[in-house]
Order: sequence, then C-alpha cells, then structure tokens
Amino acid sequence: MPDEPEDISIPYLFLADGAEAVGGKLYVLGGGWDGIMIPNLPAHSIKPFALAIGIKIPYSHTNRKFALTIELIDADGTQIGDVLRVELESGRPPGMTQGSSQSTPLGIMANPFFPGAGRYTFVAQIDGQIKNSVSFEVRPLQQLQFAPPPGA
Repeated sequence: MPDEPEDISIPYLFLADGAEAVGGKLYVLGGGWDGIMIPNLPAHSIKPFALAIGIKIPYSHTNRKFALTIELIDADGTQIGDVLRVELESGRPPGMTQGSSQSTPLGIMANPFFPGAGRYTFVAQIDGQIKNSVSFEVRPLQQLQFAPPPGA
C-alpha cells in the first residue's frame, strides 16, 4: 500500500473557457489553452475565463481548515489585481479508508485587467506554500485591414 501524501497538493491547474465543479466532478469547456488575444490593451479579456483546479487532500488533512490563495503575476513578478483568498475544509466521508486521499475540484471564473501584452502566471498556494502555477501569453488582437479590390 502506498504511503499517504503528507501535504495537500494541487495536481492540476489549467485555463479554460469555462469550468464548473458539480458533484465531485469538474466539467470543462475549452480547456488547456495558453494564450489569449485582447483588443485595445490595457483591458479586460473579451469574456471571463476559468481556472480549473484540482486539490488533493490526504486523509490526515480532512476535517481541518486550510487557506487557498490564487495570485496573478506578470513576467516581472508584479501582482496584478487582487489576490483571491478562501478558507476551505474538506470533510471525511463515512467509510473513507485511512491513508487514502480525496479530490476536490474547483472551477473559478476570472476576468482580470491586463495592463499590457506579455506573459502572466496564476500561482496557487495552500497555507502559504506554492503548490502549482499556470502561465499564459496575452497578445494584442490586431484589427484586420482589408484593401479594396483592384479597380474599385
């Protein structure tokens, strides 16, 4: 039997067009991208997007509160916008085997203000320890210029 993990972990964190956790499952639409195009920077994205997050909680950490923090930083490490801080607690369901873990999926919608084009990273922490991150590129959306047909 494998040893129980010592700490709470975040085995996955990725970007999606939409994500929602229902009944212990994560429903994802358009997931796994690493770039977004935004017209007229600085600006918010055209529509909100989601962070799809999986938290793995070992048996020994159930029935205890822990803090999840999500921070957006730019390529220089400067914080962009407000930090999301939530306190979570995962109960121990009846019959959970000692030494096992349980997964807690989360879908968090976001629409941050981007000061310009470049590389950005969402950093996820549990109780102040970095557990995972996802980076992506913000690119300016170029307006297409159509030339009139010849002879027009």
